[in-house]
Amino acid sequence: MKNFVIIFVFFVLISCTKSTVQKTNLTVDSFSTTTIIDKSKIIDLNKNIEKEIDKTEIKENTNLDIKTKENDINTDKKKTERVIVTPTTTVRVPIPQIVVENYTNKSSYNMGIFNIFFDATLKGKIAIKNTGDADLEINNIYFSDGNASNFRLEDSYNKTIKSGKFSNVVFYFNDIDTTGDKFSTLNIQSNDKKTEIYTINIKIKVIDNLKFIKQVDTPGESYSLVSDSNKLYIADGKAGLQVIDITNPQNPNLIKSIDTPGEAYGVFVDKNYLYVSDHSNGIVVFDKNNLTEITTINTNGEAYSTITKDNYLYVADGNKGFKIYDISDIKASILLKEIETRGPSKSIFIKNNSLYIVDELAGIKVFDISNPLKIMLQKNIDTPGTANSVFINNGFAYVADGRNGLVVLNVKDNKGAYVNSISVSGNISESVYIYNNFLYLGDGANGMQIIDIKDPANPVINRTIKTQGAAFGTLIYDRYIFICNWDRGIAIYGEKF
Repeated sequence: MKNFVIIFVFFVLISCTKSTVQKTNLTVDSFSTTTIIDKSKIIDLNKNIEKEIDKTEIKENTNLDIKTKENDINTDKKKTERVIVTPTTTVRVPIPQIVVENYTNKSSYNMGIFNIFFDATLKGKIAIKNTGDADLEINNIYFSDGNASNFRLEDSYNKTIKSGKFSNVVFYFNDIDTTGDKFSTLNIQSNDKKTEIYTINIKIKVIDNLKFIKQVDTPGESYSLVSDSNKLYIADGKAGLQVIDITNPQNPNLIKSIDTPGEAYGVFVDKNYLYVSDHSNGIVVFDKNNLTEITTINTNGEAYSTITKDNYLYVADGNKGFKIYDISDIKASILLKEIETRGPSKSIFIKNNSLYIVDELAGIKVFDISNPLKIMLQKNIDTPGTANSVFINNGFAYVADGRNGLVVLNVKDNKGAYVNSISVSGNISESVYIYNNFLYLGDGANGMQIIDIKDPANPVINRTIKTQGAAFGTLIYDRYIFICNWDRGIAIYGEKF
């Protein structure tokens, strides 16, 4: 009897060993990196869950790369289709695995502090890495929840990341008009079955940290200013040109004062030269590297403002209209064109090949200067007040229109249609400057008006800066606001440290 039992067990073992194919008809969802075949079942070592195989044949004692699909598994066609399954057969199933690397931790990304007046956008970047051993397919990336509408991706994102490789995702936070903590969720969809949607919390803080920094006295009456290489150049009325070192804007230094024969109303800098609009004295040209005077261009008018483009100089010459000079040889300029204006020509702005002349009594004149030798009038745009200055931004002309305040005009395709205006309490609007989505209106004795122009049809005064003197020209440089404060020099505002 004992011998019979031994023989029977031996016969059963031989029969199992010679079994050639194991097949079942059940579903497979996903696999971990390492699995063990136990007859017709796969045991997930990570989750300790049995998952059964559908039409899979595995050769004994062979490691195979098995391609996984929803509801199906097939062996590589190059491998044999005859299998003998034993409890010790090991199969490596290649899978992708997503890991997001950022500057904080795996679940959140802090973009930092956003200053409402100085930052149009903040930039963020994360790195998506594939730590698995199969291709990682990124199908979609998008923002959801919270302030999602204020976030945007640099590019649409749909790509394959190879094993061990990474890909950067760049995104931006756009400016908004409210302060406080902002957030959104960045969602990354991929073929990583363990994390089909990888989410990261994106955080940002919006602040209003605009503070008074310092007042820099000048000997004259400051009207306008420009910056170049950590230096501020100021048209200082009867005191001529003033130069301030702003390497440290919180501790500026007046380093040079150059008297000019006339009265300095405007200043402009290009690659090589500095141009001072010196009213009755014309345009005084300096070498900007050493501030030695090169020449004076006598305009025979009242030079208020000047600007250069290519080898041409354009001058708003008061009651003498505006003039165009060929300055190919700066020491021997040639008057090319003189155009009369109805009122004093006060300011100039160039955008692409369009020149905008501010005529105090007739609003804005628009010229095509694609050929400076044959400029053509494109449009006359009258304004209700006395125009003093203009700034072109995104197809709109913003005009400092004297007692009429700020006037907004649609100049796309030179239509010149009136859009809206803002009254500024009876003061005289002298200058206009735009940075990001805020407009800075030099409002004379009323100080500086900061106006939100995200919607040009609905400009809104965000705040008023009460300056010690009358506010004229404005400039933003390195996150600081510099305001020409007439007889009180230059007022500086920025982020107080």
